[in-house]
Amino acid sequence: GLARALMVNRTIECVKLQGNRIKDKGMMEFAWMLRGNSRLTKIDLGKNFIQDSGGNSLAYALRCNHVIEELTLRENAIGSESLGSIGKSLQNQQYLTHLDLAGIGIEPFVASVFRDFIKTSPSLRFLDLSSNNLQDDCTIIIAVGLML
Repeated sequence: GLARALMVNRTIECVKLQGNRIKDKGMMEFAWMLRGNSRLTKIDLGKNFIQDSGGNSLAYALRCNHVIEELTLRENAIGSESLGSIGKSLQNQQYLTHLDLAGIGIEPFVASVFRDFIKTSPSLRFLDLSSNNLQDDCTIIIAVGLML
């Protein structure tokens, strides 16, 4: 499928899969490809019904792949624990400039993991947290990360 094709392709740098309902199974296949693809730098996985197992697969792939510049996860149903794993994996990303987490349901635990990522990521230039219904505790946690 698509993941296998992207694994062997050496020219594609940007993949936009928003709204394709790839779900966890598709995310697991995509993550498998991402682990070994050093050319793909911009990834849009928004609105794909990705949940915990897909989120965990992505977290593992991000620990292996260090070239991601843009990552969009907006409006997926990834749980707090998996989002935390993704946030921790992003700490290995030296080139990430764009992170879209709109509408993913950020809770205090997730906010603290992403705070730590933000604090150690000087390349980050775009952060979308819209439609998360952030409570005061989450905004304070994230604000600490933004104060470089």
